[in-house]
Formats: sequence, structure tokens, C-alpha cells
Amino acid sequence: MNILYYYNDNLLTTLYAYFRQTDLSIARGLCDKWENATVFLQEKSLTDKLIIELEKFENKKHNNIFSYLGMKTFKKGYLTHTELFNILYLLNSIKELIYDKSCKIYTLGRLRMELVNYSNLVRKRIKNRKLRTLADHVEHYNQSYYHIFYSIDQIISASK
Repeated sequence: MNILYYYNDNLLTTLYAYFRQTDLSIARGLCDKWENATVFLQEKSLTDKLIIELEKFENKKHNNIFSYLGMKTFKKGYLTHTELFNILYLLNSIKELIYDKSCKIYTLGRLRMELVNYSNLVRKRIKNRKLRTLADHVEHYNQSYYHIFYSIDQIISASK
């Protein structure tokens, strides 16, 4: 039986919105000056807070067969040990790259691919549809002025 870690919707939504914001900002930053995108990403950085929160909740293991079967059946609110390890590694990679002004395009492309994969995985685990929809429209670097975008704080405050 694989170890599952339970996380509430607020933390998963914050993680998803941050991954989506970083992914979209990198995509827009590659079309524009990367230095400007790094300034935006540094201002919006949540990597340290998310790492602390994920490690704090890591102690909430679900080895109970009933909670394990419930989470696996509904596929909501949890991360496996491997997923958690990879997400923590990805957050540390983001933290390093946003402070690197001369990052290689290949490295940013690989990071974007990982961000998309894990943001989709985390999105599937969020129970609240309203939060998922709001997080889909998270603000990012060089965003369009013809759409409505929300900050991560606005998305999380909508759940309360």
C-alpha cells in the first residue's frame, strides 16, 4: 500500500494556482524579456511558504485502509509519497530558476513541461470546483487586458 498524504483544498488550490501562474509567466517571459518575467516571479514567489506547508502536512499520513480506499476511490485531497517528493523538488527548481537572470531556454522549456504535468495532477485532486475555476484564471506576467484574472490571495479568500 502506497503512503498517501492528505491536504486540504486551500493548500492544493494554492499549489495549483502557483504552478499555473509560474507556467504562464515563463511562457510569456520567453516571448518577451526574461529579466522582466523574473522580476514578476520574484515578487509573486510562494516557493518557501509552499515547501514549509507541504512538509508540515507530510506528517498526516493515511495508512488506515478505510481512509486510503476513500481517497483513492474519489481521487481527491491527497498526494502520494512520490508525487510529494517530485513537487518539493520542482518547487526548489523554480526557486533557483527565477533568480537566474541568464537561464537557458531549454531549461525553462523542461521546467514548463514539469509544471504542466504536476499542475494538472494537483488540479484533479481539488474537490471544490469553484476554486479550480478561479485558479484557472490566475494572474501572470504579461497577461491579456481583455480577461479577468485573480491573484492567489483572492482565489484562496473565495473559499472562506
